[in-house]
Amino acid sequence: MKKHFIIISALYLLLEVVYNLGLVEFLTSKNTEISAYDMLESFGKFLSSVGLSLLAIKLIQDNKKKLVAACLLIPCLFVVETAVFNSIVDNLPQEMKVNAYYAGVYRNGVLNGSIEDKALSDLTPYNRVVLANIGSYAAGTRVRLAVDGLLSGPASQLDVDGLYENYAKLSDSLNPLYEVYALESKKVAEFKGMLGEEALHRFKRRSNGIAPGLTRAQFFQALAGHSPSVARFNETVFIKPNEKLGVPGLKGADLPLGMDKTAFRAFIKDQVALAASKSKISVATVDNLPYTRELVASVVIPPIALALSFVSIVLNASALLYAFRKWLVVLPGAVVVVFACTAGANPHGFVQTIHRAVSLEAGLYGALSPVANVIHVAFINDESPNVAEVIVVKRPVSSGCKLIQAAIEN
Repeated sequence: MKKHFIIISALYLLLEVVYNLGLVEFLTSKNTEISAYDMLESFGKFLSSVGLSLLAIKLIQDNKKKLVAACLLIPCLFVVETAVFNSIVDNLPQEMKVNAYYAGVYRNGVLNGSIEDKALSDLTPYNRVVLANIGSYAAGTRVRLAVDGLLSGPASQLDVDGLYENYAKLSDSLNPLYEVYALESKKVAEFKGMLGEEALHRFKRRSNGIAPGLTRAQFFQALAGHSPSVARFNETVFIKPNEKLGVPGLKGADLPLGMDKTAFRAFIKDQVALAASKSKISVATVDNLPYTRELVASVVIPPIALALSFVSIVLNASALLYAFRKWLVVLPGAVVVVFACTAGANPHGFVQTIHRAVSLEAGLYGALSPVANVIHVAFINDESPNVAEVIVVKRPVSSGCKLIQAAIEN
């Protein structure tokens, strides 16, 4: 029986360490896919359900009853934990959601290089743990200004100029077509009765079914049905729509043809300003912003999960050592106390309690960094990540130059 206990305890301890390191690694790697993080979250809840079940069944003497109890308790506790974590995220006060959203966007921006933070740029074990517990770091005005600058800052002049250059080429290639179309449309309008019907029939045959008398914008839309390049341009998204926030979005089809550079800049500026104003992080908008649940949950839940995991590692290590020598039971706790009391420099100016907690977790991560590297290689694809599964917070506008260029060339 003792042998079985040692094997189970050792296996559980190993899995808990993997989860602990994986949580820090996933939260501080820019290419972590949502599905991978969800898998780790489920793994963590399963582990804690197993751990709690093992504690509970120690009160049962009969081994068969222990097995039955464990099989019932583990799924029940998993469901309860899921409900509790969901309840924590869903019932946060709106202001706390706003703070968490700012923190989540800030971490995302730092990892992806869109926000500069020299204090966190070097991903040391300590800084990785800080990023995993970003809520303790990103609580000031400086962080909010950086996030607002990322999300609300105007598109760079270079982007707008590059976008206009390619837009102008497409516009110039289509405007002559419209001029010919408009001229032929007027000729059709001059005929009446049967002659008019015949003229309309011939016009549609030559225009591939496009009716006469359309405005420039209507002609452009109709042309998309006959030109793959125009269709691609029309569907190019520059600003994603968000009905809940009232952001109409901006697609290629929404760009009027024939604008000069001044008018084009003004048009893009107005669209960006509209999207930015409606997407501003506030208590009124936070529930409808992109990735709200994922970002808020990734800020609020990990500190709890990491703390519980660390405590579980210490307790299970103590129980495992106790099985060999009773006096060894105090060793893990003693190591924790010594490390906590001798925590090094406090580079980010945390209160001592947080600094010591971060230092302990950083010590564990640093000591087992080779294991963390293996986890990274196994679950995070840095070479060709699935971009649809990776959260990257950007400004609400992109240049789209390459997409337009491709439409022109094809």
